[in-house]
Amino acid sequence: MIKINEIKIKQTDSRVRIQSEVRYDDINESELIWFETDKKYSSFLTTAADPWLTCLTPLAFKLGQQLTIGHCVDGGLLKNMKSAMDILKQWHPSREIISIKAEPCKEAVKIKKDKTAVFFTAGVDSFYTLLKDYEKENNIEYLIFVIGFEIPVKNENAVFEMTGRLKDIAGRLKKELIVISTNLNETRFNSLNWPAYYGFALASAAQVLQNVYSKVLIATNAETENYKTRLWGDDPVLTPFYSSRSQSFNVDSLGVTRFEKIKYISGFDNALKNLKVCNKSQLNDNCGKCEKCYRTMVSLFLLGKLQEFNTSEISAFDIKKVQNIYFKKKSTIPWWIEIRGNAENSGQKDLVKSIDKSIRRTLIIKKFYSIILVKLKRRRMFRKTVHGLEKMLMRNKID
Repeated sequence: MIKINEIKIKQTDSRVRIQSEVRYDDINESELIWFETDKKYSSFLTTAADPWLTCLTPLAFKLGQQLTIGHCVDGGLLKNMKSAMDILKQWHPSREIISIKAEPCKEAVKIKKDKTAVFFTAGVDSFYTLLKDYEKENNIEYLIFVIGFEIPVKNENAVFEMTGRLKDIAGRLKKELIVISTNLNETRFNSLNWPAYYGFALASAAQVLQNVYSKVLIATNAETENYKTRLWGDDPVLTPFYSSRSQSFNVDSLGVTRFEKIKYISGFDNALKNLKVCNKSQLNDNCGKCEKCYRTMVSLFLLGKLQEFNTSEISAFDIKKVQNIYFKKKSTIPWWIEIRGNAENSGQKDLVKSIDKSIRRTLIIKKFYSIILVKLKRRRMFRKTVHGLEKMLMRNKID
């Protein structure tokens, strides 16, 4: 059983933290899960245990433990989390639906006005959602940035520089930036597959201030077809179940390809000067050397905008290096196939060849690894040989 009881609020001169101790049946130790934000939002903090209900449901489902919450939760969210497990069950048939014991709060949260927020990291997806709305409806009022997911809480310099950059972006667009810190990824939640479950993490952070905004947007990062082959945290079927009676969650830009998004935001200097796409760099910039950085740089190269990409080291960029890209996840290959199509239309024959070579090599390595290396690894006498082969196969590879 996973159990939480009392929710506590702690304040300092500038920050306010909401926290609860979590206990597990299968380990003797308990752990604290907390969320923290600026003290000016202290009167807007949730009085329900909704953030813990949301982030602990997928963990309880994985561990096969009943979730017991000794604090009231939103009745609509409680019902939705049970429905969310039905979706998770479809992706993990061998797991069992767990029971959730919690009392619904007597009244739903009351928000004075309808407000819209979007999770914003200055990445391609969130920039596209923000700028598209800004150019058309201009409904988004709040940008939510969560510290502790891509940038660790302890990396104070990166946090300071990144929040400063985001405040500048928000100010230029006349939006309000809300920064929420959490240790969620330092708890057992981190045992979950992040690409599949990060939606639960994002939603739990947003629910901390559910008195501020009634609608929350999550910018999709995959194309429509990709959601049919694997579970994503921003799955358009799953995302609405993060909603409560007073707060709705919705995906945005579903069906828009990554290249289309990059093409759109490349028309905004504010985006090109502040774009943050790298997952490997835990700083506020881009490493310029990984697959995701190259995916963005090659797209901007085709659009004639690479020199304006100020947050990445582009001096070492070389089209020939594209052939060295290794796709750890096959789900990234469709993005490169789209880039290949644009390269072909632009007459970039060398780039087309490099992309073809990288995809072909990746598939060969994966097949070789699954057939030969995995079998050899089981035999102790071949382990050194296997490590040598792996090193040779991955030499000069970009991943």
